[in-house]
Amino acid sequence: NLIFAIEHNDERLIPAYALDSLGKPIPVIQNVLTIFNGKKSVWAIAAWFASINGWLGGITPIEAISSNPEGITAAAMAEVSSAEHG
Repeated sequence: NLIFAIEHNDERLIPAYALDSLGKPIPVIQNVLTIFNGKKSVWAIAAWFASINGWLGGITPIEAISSNPEGITAAAMAEVSSAEHG
């Protein structure tokens, strides 16, 4: 659960935003994968990262990776909580 990959045209693609400048997984990705484990497909997780998020002030999690990783974790937890209770 350190990273995720999308299968497309028989290729495994890892999103560049999920890696730091040395090619290592960014820790917040692991947090989100742990939170979404068994609740979202890989494609749904990729879409979540690319979608505008109200918990992040109207920006995408991709845009918040370097500036607000704690906010991304909180937004993922809110997403799961609202799905479980709504």
